[in-house]
Amino acid sequence: MSTKTLWTKARRYVLASSLGLLLPLGLNGCQTALESGPLITDQSYWQGMQERLQQIKSVQLRGNVSIAYKSDRFSTNFVYRSTAPGTYSLLLVSSLGSQLADLKVTPEAAVLIADNHTFTAQSPQELFAQVTKIPLPLDDFQSIIIGKALPSSTFTSNGILRTTTLPDFQVAYNDYLSLPESQLSLPKEIEVLGPNLRLVVKTRAVEKLEL
Repeated sequence: MSTKTLWTKARRYVLASSLGLLLPLGLNGCQTALESGPLITDQSYWQGMQERLQQIKSVQLRGNVSIAYKSDRFSTNFVYRSTAPGTYSLLLVSSLGSQLADLKVTPEAAVLIADNHTFTAQSPQELFAQVTKIPLPLDDFQSIIIGKALPSSTFTSNGILRTTTLPDFQVAYNDYLSLPESQLSLPKEIEVLGPNLRLVVKTRAVEKLEL
């Protein structure tokens, strides 16, 4: 499936929504989001944050992604689920709840369902790029989306993760949401820049979190 095909499908669903046909996503029923708050900048709060992030056993996030790659631009919703190290799923859906792409990743393989076809490969990053022609940092996405530091990450003086540099990608953490009950903060807005690429990931709700 080409970039143009994915973009055309996303644009078609956005057009339908603008005509008043917007429906709830309705994926696996309605989830109640965990209570969250704005970014906390207190240095003592961020001490040990990376260790606390390591304790996450499973998480489910819902939000929006905007992709600009070469001359194509589109925006779509996502549902992200992680249940174990090296195991996650990323579902891209239209505002009407129609599936655009479903990526499932395990340590053994990656499977992508898109345009009514199923594709497999060892690397989710290579698989998604081959099928959609869009390069995204999906090999490290499990760490990126919850703000886990990688060897090339940088922090503010308060201990807040701000950037991560990967081959072909520069990741910036622009905002966070706090989860008071868990004493955790997860990225609210992530910006990824690469060759001819600008990806913005905005987490709207944390629907499940198990420590």
